[in-house]
Amino acid sequence: MLEWIYTVQKIVDFIDENAADNPSLEEISRQVGYSPYYCSVQFHCIAGTTIKSYTAKRRLYMATVAVRDTDKRIIDIALEYGYFGQNSLTRAFKDAYGRTPAAYRKNPVSIPESMNKIYISHENYIKRGEKKMSNKSITGSYSMELKKIEDNKHLIGMVSVDEILRFGYEAGLNENSRVLELTYGYGTISKVWSEAFGISGVVVEGHPDFAARGRERLKQAGVDDKIKIVCENWHKYADAEKYDLIICTHGTAVPQGKSSEYIKNTFSLGEKFLKKGGILAYIGTYSKIPNPPQELMDFEGELLQLSELNNIFNDLGYYLICMAGDTDSMWEHYAINGFANGNEKRERDVLIENPDDKEIKQSIDHWNRMYFEFRRPYQRQALFGLVKI
Repeated sequence: MLEWIYTVQKIVDFIDENAADNPSLEEISRQVGYSPYYCSVQFHCIAGTTIKSYTAKRRLYMATVAVRDTDKRIIDIALEYGYFGQNSLTRAFKDAYGRTPAAYRKNPVSIPESMNKIYISHENYIKRGEKKMSNKSITGSYSMELKKIEDNKHLIGMVSVDEILRFGYEAGLNENSRVLELTYGYGTISKVWSEAFGISGVVVEGHPDFAARGRERLKQAGVDDKIKIVCENWHKYADAEKYDLIICTHGTAVPQGKSSEYIKNTFSLGEKFLKKGGILAYIGTYSKIPNPPQELMDFEGELLQLSELNNIFNDLGYYLICMAGDTDSMWEHYAINGFANGNEKRERDVLIENPDDKEIKQSIDHWNRMYFEFRRPYQRQALFGLVKI
């Protein structure tokens, strides 16, 4: 843990030196030699805030000092400290101080302590209370790697934890973000984002076993007070709240010629709960090539190319702002295990116990053939971050 205390302080120092450039999570992680996932989770654990939130506060601190102590134009200060323009800096000032930069210059108030630079020592960290990792039996330098593997195991799909984390960072998630997850997968996406960015929200999980296991994992991670899992059909779920981000998927194979209709219906479901200007995060599969093999589409449903999917998004008024792609390791995990703890794995265990069961063997052989001959060579999956224009 001492190593991570020093590493987090190094991250803090790098952010302070480069806050005006608004460094990305990837840039920050390269400075300390760890993955974005490690850096984000450990920073939140040790510093008590997210990298995104801390960077934003330090940028505003520096901009505030410039407004207060110099005669520079407000627009020049905004651009110097990485804001998109004067309006962007003005919104930040109003949120923090209840006044515009120009009004602040005339009548400055004290800068909140929360914007000060963090200094982390072992003693201060112990006093604040060390947050334990979810798997308390794992110790040593591999603990975070094994934790990530465990999270990946509980994702139903081929987009990895690292990619999901990058998506959340680029989407601007923070402690104030409210997320509604309408998809299978134990609430793992919301769990990861809560641990990394401090988000809260609701997971609507249609499978009772997945819901029960998801609640256990949220409790182990210490985020069960932030993320609630409801076991219910997505289409029957009712909620008056409007969320900052909705995760959704149609969850079934799409008949030929029906992709546009299915995506439209899925988006309509998400829009019921989405704030104006919020992000719709759609999990979808697509083909690497034009005209994928018919045998693959008979097994998986209609598969469009990425450009065709994007055209449907645009026709519905949505445009991409971020995207997380699949990885080889997640496809390989999926090929061997099927869904996380899902049917194909159980069938394999049954075959080991009953090697003469021809029906089970045929089912497994068909799964493997579809994967190795068709799905792996021709199919992709992604988490698409979309906003309505």
